[in-house]
Amino acid sequence: MVHAEREVPSIRCEPDLAPRNLVLASLGWQDFLRILSGIVLAIWGLNIGLAVSLFGGLTYPDAGHSGLAFFFLLQTTVPVLACWVAMKRKGKAAFWRLQFPRIPSIHVLLSVVLGVVLASFMVVTFRWSLVLPSFQTTLIRDFLTNMQGRIALGVVLVFSCPLEELFLRGFLFPFVRAKSGFIGGLLALTLWLASDFLPRFPGPWHWMGMTLGFTLLVKHVVLTIQRELSSSLFPPMLTHLVCNLVIASVIFA
Repeated sequence: MVHAEREVPSIRCEPDLAPRNLVLASLGWQDFLRILSGIVLAIWGLNIGLAVSLFGGLTYPDAGHSGLAFFFLLQTTVPVLACWVAMKRKGKAAFWRLQFPRIPSIHVLLSVVLGVVLASFMVVTFRWSLVLPSFQTTLIRDFLTNMQGRIALGVVLVFSCPLEELFLRGFLFPFVRAKSGFIGGLLALTLWLASDFLPRFPGPWHWMGMTLGFTLLVKHVVLTIQRELSSSLFPPMLTHLVCNLVIASVIFA
């Protein structure tokens, strides 16, 4: 008696159903918003502390460029620590490890090339924006014309990459992506960046803020598309790192 073989239907795993996203999708909106609220309060607390120090003449120039560099690194570290602690309490501490599946070697090469292209675009736009007079350009020029400032800026550019990627495209984007699709995830990421960046350039500084904000928006949209197409956090992290390394090399040139 011959038994007919049963055909096993193939199941296609969409990006939003991948295991690394299922870990995040298992969170509720209430948990997600609670984590974001804690991060926002911590970041605004840091910003208020910096503002008080600046206007009180305590941090700059007394603490020097290294003081400001430490502040910006701390600001990018807080979201990562908050996410890790919150996920660990829920027994999902390995959620970032799942964000790094194996990728084809060609993705590594494309990430490097894309990083150089993005850096070239940002350097040209950034140099044009420095022509505009403002407190921000004065502060940035001071960093660029001082060796200690250059070193501090280079450290921020290099070490902030993995921290930003772990939070933005390792937690914020994949959660909203799993709940509301790619467009919803991209919009959430854009709103977060806008709320974090634009308040730093109020009043007469808004033009420079809009210019730099546009370049950052282009960069983050490209990095998010990378994350979506590869279903991995490694390509956007590598592109981001190469981009910032090229910018840092221009600063030291």
